[in-house]
Amino acid sequence: MPKYRLLAALFVALSACFALSQPAQASPTPPPDPALKQTVTGNEKVATGPAEIKRGHVDVGPRIMDGTFTFMARDDTANPPVWRSTNDTVLRVVEASRIDVPNEDTYSFLGDMRGKKAYVIPQTQDQKIVWLGWNTQAPEIVKSFPRGADLVFTGHQGPGQAHVFIENGFDAPMPLYDSTKSGEQLVHMEANTHVHANWVFSDPGAHTISVDVRGTDVKGVKHSYSTKLRFAVGDTASADEARAMDTSVSGSSASDKASSSPVATPSSDHSDNGTPWGMIVAIIAGVVIIGLILAAFVGRSRSAKMREEVWNDDSSGMTSAKNSNNVTSRHE
Repeated sequence: MPKYRLLAALFVALSACFALSQPAQASPTPPPDPALKQTVTGNEKVATGPAEIKRGHVDVGPRIMDGTFTFMARDDTANPPVWRSTNDTVLRVVEASRIDVPNEDTYSFLGDMRGKKAYVIPQTQDQKIVWLGWNTQAPEIVKSFPRGADLVFTGHQGPGQAHVFIENGFDAPMPLYDSTKSGEQLVHMEANTHVHANWVFSDPGAHTISVDVRGTDVKGVKHSYSTKLRFAVGDTASADEARAMDTSVSGSSASDKASSSPVATPSSDHSDNGTPWGMIVAIIAGVVIIGLILAAFVGRSRSAKMREEVWNDDSSGMTSAKNSNNVTSRHE
């Protein structure tokens, strides 16, 4: 019947508007790896002072320290593990990490890096080099952020390109970050999870990758924290240079700044009053589509009413013809 078609059309239109207003994001789901099983306890200490890590396991992840939402590096090379400031921590990507990048079509997202050598922190652990991942396993995060958090890549400083991607078994690799693209690139971190990825650098030298971590706690309060991950790529790169690199990057927030205010999307996607342009366009498109559907429905109703009046006023027996030709409508 027409009213069911109208409801279906309205549902499709509203669904399309909702989809248009949502930010793109990746939720990496790599195959289970026994090496990723770990326990993060609430009594792990915070270490201070500069640190350079050349090999072994390191995770970055959200923490709540002295009531403040933050993002730190969990240094599993220490025994027991300790948490460090990302500003103090430099990850050394040694020369032994330099390998040939596959020249296959599935790695086309790496662009002209395919078929060349690059410095790679691998997704699976190699005892000779650093192994970088992220986790949402700190007890206070598990308790207060049941929906996990978003890891948002916002910029890169350093020579050449930087990429982050995940291998998904027999599926094609999933790109997570590409330094040749502007704007935010978001990865959702599920609650109480531990994930590793491939971190690829085309050229040696001091590098930083700017990130935001954003989450909504059990009370509905939004939190965000901005910082940089620091890398000395190659055996001769300066860790001090990586540690001292400028904190201002186009398109990223100020380094190491915590906030409980609503999370903002990139400025290029905002109207002057802070409302995302993408959402405005989607809402306008939805209103137009719904208006057209309603207009068509009203027009059809008027047309049907006019036909009924004509049939009822016709003295030639048209009314009986109408009644004899009733059909059952299919629900579509």
